[in-house]
Amino acid sequence: MFPPKKLIWDAFAGTLTFFYKKGRSLVALIFPAFDAIRIVSLTSRVDRRAQIQREFARFDIAIGQGNVQFFDAIQPPDDGGFPSVGARGCFLSHLEILRQARDSGWSRFLVLEDDALFTPPFGHAGALVDFCRTDEWDFLYPGHILPPVPGPLRWIPTVDGVQCTHAYALCAAVLPRLIAFLEGILSRPPGDPGFGPMHIDAAYSVFMDREPGIRTFRSSRSLVIQRSSKSDVAPRRHVDRWLPPGMIRFVRAVKSWIRLRV
Repeated sequence: MFPPKKLIWDAFAGTLTFFYKKGRSLVALIFPAFDAIRIVSLTSRVDRRAQIQREFARFDIAIGQGNVQFFDAIQPPDDGGFPSVGARGCFLSHLEILRQARDSGWSRFLVLEDDALFTPPFGHAGALVDFCRTDEWDFLYPGHILPPVPGPLRWIPTVDGVQCTHAYALCAAVLPRLIAFLEGILSRPPGDPGFGPMHIDAAYSVFMDREPGIRTFRSSRSLVIQRSSKSDVAPRRHVDRWLPPGMIRFVRAVKSWIRLRV
Protein backbone atom coordinates (compact mmCIF):
# COMPACT_ATOMS: atom_id res chain seq x y z
CA MET A 1 0.00 0.00 0.00
CA PHE A 2 1.47 3.32 -1.06
CA PRO A 3 1.09 6.71 0.66
CA PRO A 4 -1.76 8.90 -0.59
CA LYS A 5 -0.88 11.70 -2.97
CA LYS A 6 -1.35 14.44 -0.36
CA LEU A 7 0.98 12.72 2.11
CA ILE A 8 3.66 12.32 -0.57
CA TRP A 9 3.41 15.96 -1.58
CA ASP A 10 3.40 17.25 2.01
CA ALA A 11 6.63 15.40 2.75
CA PHE A 12 8.18 16.63 -0.49
CA ALA A 13 7.02 20.19 0.15
CA GLY A 14 8.64 20.12 3.57
CA THR A 15 11.98 19.36 1.94
CA LEU A 16 11.52 22.23 -0.50
CA THR A 17 10.65 24.63 2.30
CA PHE A 18 13.94 23.79 3.99
CA PHE A 19 15.80 24.63 0.78
CA TYR A 20 13.98 27.93 0.28
CA LYS A 21 14.42 29.41 3.75
CA LYS A 22 17.64 31.06 2.64
CA GLY A 23 17.40 33.75 -0.01
CA ARG A 24 13.62 33.73 -0.28
CA SER A 25 13.49 37.50 -0.76
CA LEU A 26 16.15 37.33 -3.49
CA VAL A 27 14.27 34.86 -5.65
CA ALA A 28 11.27 37.16 -5.80
CA LEU A 29 13.47 39.85 -7.37
CA ILE A 30 13.79 38.08 -10.70
CA PHE A 31 10.06 37.96 -11.45
CA PRO A 32 9.44 41.76 -11.58
CA ALA A 33 12.25 42.00 -14.16
CA PHE A 34 9.68 40.80 -16.71
CA ASP A 35 6.58 42.58 -17.97
CA ALA A 36 4.68 39.32 -17.91
CA ILE A 37 5.04 35.72 -16.79
CA ARG A 38 2.96 33.11 -18.60
CA ILE A 39 2.62 29.50 -17.49
CA VAL A 40 1.60 27.06 -20.21
CA SER A 41 -0.89 24.60 -18.74
CA LEU A 42 -3.74 22.42 -19.92
CA THR A 43 -6.95 23.25 -18.09
CA SER A 44 -7.44 19.52 -17.54
CA ARG A 45 -4.15 19.14 -15.62
CA VAL A 46 -5.44 20.32 -12.27
CA ASP A 47 -2.65 18.33 -10.60
CA ARG A 48 0.07 20.31 -12.35
CA ARG A 49 -1.72 23.59 -11.80
CA ALA A 50 -1.93 22.92 -8.08
CA GLN A 51 1.78 22.06 -7.96
CA ILE A 52 2.98 25.17 -9.78
CA GLN A 53 0.63 27.32 -7.65
CA ARG A 54 2.36 25.93 -4.57
CA GLU A 55 5.73 26.75 -6.13
CA PHE A 56 4.78 30.41 -6.57
CA ALA A 57 3.06 30.56 -3.20
CA ARG A 58 6.48 30.02 -1.63
CA PHE A 59 7.34 33.51 -2.86
CA ASP A 60 3.95 34.96 -1.85
CA ILE A 61 2.85 35.16 -5.48
CA ALA A 62 -0.65 34.10 -6.52
CA ILE A 63 -0.98 32.93 -10.11
CA GLY A 64 -3.85 34.78 -11.74
CA GLN A 65 -3.05 38.10 -10.10
CA GLY A 66 -0.98 40.84 -11.72
CA ASN A 67 1.41 39.83 -14.46
CA VAL A 68 1.63 36.13 -13.51
CA GLN A 69 -1.04 34.21 -15.40
CA PHE A 70 -1.81 30.76 -16.71
CA PHE A 71 -1.97 30.35 -20.47
CA ASP A 72 -4.58 27.71 -21.27
CA ALA A 73 -2.65 25.36 -23.53
CA ILE A 74 -4.09 24.69 -26.98
CA GLN A 75 -5.44 21.19 -27.62
CA PRO A 76 -5.55 20.56 -31.39
CA PRO A 77 -7.77 17.82 -32.83
CA ASP A 78 -4.89 15.98 -34.52
CA ASP A 79 -1.10 16.04 -34.88
CA GLY A 80 -1.16 18.05 -38.13
CA GLY A 81 2.15 16.51 -39.19
CA PHE A 82 3.87 17.11 -35.84
CA PRO A 83 5.49 14.25 -33.91
CA SER A 84 2.33 14.01 -31.76
CA VAL A 85 -0.87 15.86 -30.92
CA GLY A 86 0.79 17.07 -27.74
CA ALA A 87 3.82 18.37 -29.65
CA ARG A 88 1.55 20.33 -31.96
CA GLY A 89 -0.42 21.75 -29.04
CA CYS A 90 2.81 22.76 -27.30
CA PHE A 91 4.12 24.47 -30.46
CA LEU A 92 0.87 26.37 -31.02
CA SER A 93 0.65 27.40 -27.36
CA HIS A 94 4.14 28.88 -27.23
CA LEU A 95 3.60 30.62 -30.58
CA GLU A 96 0.37 32.17 -29.33
CA ILE A 97 2.15 33.53 -26.25
CA LEU A 98 4.71 35.18 -28.55
CA ARG A 99 1.89 36.78 -30.52
CA GLN A 100 0.31 38.03 -27.30
CA ALA A 101 3.64 39.49 -26.23
CA ARG A 102 4.02 41.30 -29.56
CA ASP A 103 0.45 42.63 -29.53
CA SER A 104 0.65 43.66 -25.85
CA GLY A 105 3.97 45.45 -26.27
CA TRP A 106 5.86 43.46 -23.62
CA SER A 107 9.54 44.43 -23.58
CA ARG A 108 10.63 41.16 -21.98
CA PHE A 109 8.68 38.22 -20.62
CA LEU A 110 9.15 34.84 -18.99
CA VAL A 111 7.53 31.61 -20.18
CA LEU A 112 7.19 28.62 -17.87
CA GLU A 113 5.56 25.25 -18.27
CA ASP A 114 3.44 23.90 -15.45
CA ASP A 115 5.97 21.24 -14.46
CA ALA A 116 8.55 23.88 -13.54
CA LEU A 117 10.31 23.36 -10.21
CA PHE A 118 12.61 26.03 -8.78
CA THR A 119 15.96 24.70 -7.61
CA PRO A 120 17.78 25.89 -4.46
CA PRO A 121 20.23 28.19 -6.36
CA PHE A 122 17.21 30.12 -7.62
CA GLY A 123 16.99 31.65 -4.18
CA HIS A 124 20.28 33.46 -4.87
CA ALA A 125 19.34 34.65 -8.34
CA GLY A 126 19.30 38.34 -7.43
CA ALA A 127 22.71 38.76 -9.09
CA LEU A 128 21.10 37.91 -12.44
CA VAL A 129 18.33 40.50 -12.30
CA ASP A 130 20.18 43.55 -13.64
CA PHE A 131 21.02 41.78 -16.89
CA CYS A 132 17.41 40.62 -17.25
CA ARG A 133 16.32 44.27 -17.32
CA THR A 134 18.62 45.18 -20.22
CA ASP A 135 18.12 44.82 -23.97
CA GLU A 136 21.43 42.98 -24.40
CA TRP A 137 19.85 39.57 -24.95
CA ASP A 138 17.23 37.86 -27.10
CA PHE A 139 16.79 34.49 -25.36
CA LEU A 140 17.44 33.77 -21.68
CA TYR A 141 17.29 30.24 -20.30
CA PRO A 142 17.09 30.16 -16.49
CA GLY A 143 15.99 26.55 -16.87
CA HIS A 144 17.92 24.04 -18.98
CA ILE A 145 19.56 20.60 -19.01
CA LEU A 146 23.12 21.73 -19.70
CA PRO A 147 25.94 20.91 -17.25
CA PRO A 148 26.55 23.45 -14.47
CA VAL A 149 29.55 25.76 -14.79
CA PRO A 150 31.64 26.33 -11.64
CA GLY A 151 31.89 29.80 -10.15
CA PRO A 152 29.35 32.44 -9.22
CA LEU A 153 25.82 32.23 -10.55
CA ARG A 154 25.78 34.20 -13.83
CA TRP A 155 24.48 34.32 -17.39
CA ILE A 156 26.65 32.52 -19.96
CA PRO A 157 26.39 33.12 -23.73
CA THR A 158 25.62 29.97 -25.70
CA VAL A 159 25.34 29.15 -29.38
CA ASP A 160 24.00 25.63 -28.87
CA GLY A 161 20.36 24.62 -28.77
CA VAL A 162 19.18 24.39 -25.19
CA GLN A 163 16.65 21.61 -25.97
CA CYS A 164 13.95 22.55 -23.50
CA THR A 165 11.22 25.16 -23.05
CA HIS A 166 10.11 24.72 -19.44
CA ALA A 167 11.67 28.06 -18.42
CA TYR A 168 12.87 30.72 -20.85
CA ALA A 169 12.55 34.45 -21.46
CA LEU A 170 12.38 36.53 -24.62
CA CYS A 171 13.05 40.17 -25.49
CA ALA A 172 10.68 42.09 -27.76
CA ALA A 173 13.29 42.81 -30.44
CA VAL A 174 13.49 39.16 -31.53
CA LEU A 175 9.74 38.57 -31.77
CA PRO A 176 9.04 39.65 -35.38
CA ARG A 177 11.68 37.32 -36.82
CA LEU A 178 10.87 34.48 -34.45
CA ILE A 179 7.11 34.59 -35.03
CA ALA A 180 7.61 34.71 -38.80
CA PHE A 181 9.94 31.70 -38.60
CA LEU A 182 7.50 29.65 -36.52
CA GLU A 183 4.57 30.56 -38.74
CA GLY A 184 6.65 29.45 -41.73
CA ILE A 185 7.08 26.04 -40.09
CA LEU A 186 3.30 25.73 -39.82
CA SER A 187 2.92 26.42 -43.54
CA ARG A 188 5.20 23.58 -44.64
CA PRO A 189 4.69 19.80 -44.68
CA PRO A 190 6.73 17.34 -42.57
CA GLY A 191 10.21 16.74 -43.96
CA ASP A 192 10.24 19.93 -46.02
CA PRO A 193 13.85 21.11 -46.63
CA GLY A 194 12.78 24.54 -45.41
CA PHE A 195 11.78 22.94 -42.08
CA GLY A 196 8.31 21.61 -41.41
CA PRO A 197 6.52 20.66 -38.18
CA MET A 198 8.82 19.92 -35.22
CA HIS A 199 8.95 20.26 -31.44
CA ILE A 200 9.03 23.87 -30.26
CA ASP A 201 12.45 23.53 -28.59
CA ALA A 202 13.89 22.15 -31.83
CA ALA A 203 12.34 25.06 -33.74
CA TYR A 204 14.01 27.54 -31.40
CA SER A 205 17.36 25.80 -31.88
CA VAL A 206 17.03 25.91 -35.68
CA PHE A 207 16.05 29.58 -35.50
CA MET A 208 19.13 30.42 -33.42
CA ASP A 209 21.33 28.55 -35.88
CA ARG A 210 19.88 30.17 -39.00
CA GLU A 211 19.42 33.75 -37.80
CA PRO A 212 22.62 35.79 -37.42
CA GLY A 213 23.23 37.76 -34.28
CA ILE A 214 20.75 36.02 -31.99
CA ARG A 215 21.98 36.58 -28.41
CA THR A 216 21.22 33.56 -26.27
CA PHE A 217 22.26 33.15 -22.65
CA ARG A 218 21.73 30.44 -20.08
CA SER A 219 22.29 30.48 -16.35
CA SER A 220 25.56 28.92 -15.20
CA ARG A 221 23.48 26.47 -13.20
CA SER A 222 19.90 25.57 -14.03
CA LEU A 223 17.55 27.54 -11.80
CA VAL A 224 14.42 25.70 -12.91
CA ILE A 225 14.09 21.98 -13.52
CA GLN A 226 11.15 19.91 -14.69
CA ARG A 227 9.11 18.14 -12.07
CA SER A 228 8.72 14.43 -12.72
CA SER A 229 5.13 14.01 -13.90
CA LYS A 230 3.01 12.46 -16.62
CA SER A 231 3.86 14.10 -19.95
CA ASP A 232 1.23 15.63 -22.21
CA VAL A 233 3.66 15.65 -25.17
CA ALA A 234 5.60 12.39 -25.07
CA PRO A 235 3.88 9.00 -25.56
CA ARG A 236 2.71 7.20 -22.45
CA ARG A 237 5.46 4.97 -21.05
CA HIS A 238 5.04 1.27 -20.24
CA VAL A 239 5.71 1.92 -16.56
CA ASP A 240 2.63 4.17 -16.43
CA ARG A 241 0.52 1.23 -17.60
CA TRP A 242 2.02 -1.41 -15.33
CA LEU A 243 2.53 0.28 -11.96
CA PRO A 244 -0.28 1.22 -9.55
CA PRO A 245 -1.06 4.96 -9.52
CA GLY A 246 0.11 5.28 -5.90
CA MET A 247 3.50 3.81 -6.73
CA ILE A 248 3.86 6.07 -9.78
CA ARG A 249 3.14 9.18 -7.67
CA PHE A 250 5.66 8.08 -5.07
CA VAL A 251 8.38 7.38 -7.64
CA ARG A 252 7.82 10.73 -9.34
CA ALA A 253 8.01 12.61 -6.05
CA VAL A 254 11.30 10.89 -5.25
CA LYS A 255 12.69 11.63 -8.72
CA SER A 256 11.84 15.32 -8.37
CA TRP A 257 13.50 15.41 -4.95
CA ILE A 258 16.64 13.80 -6.38
CA ARG A 259 16.76 16.33 -9.22
CA LEU A 260 16.77 19.14 -6.70
CA ARG A 261 19.70 17.61 -4.87
CA VAL A 262 21.91 17.01 -7.93
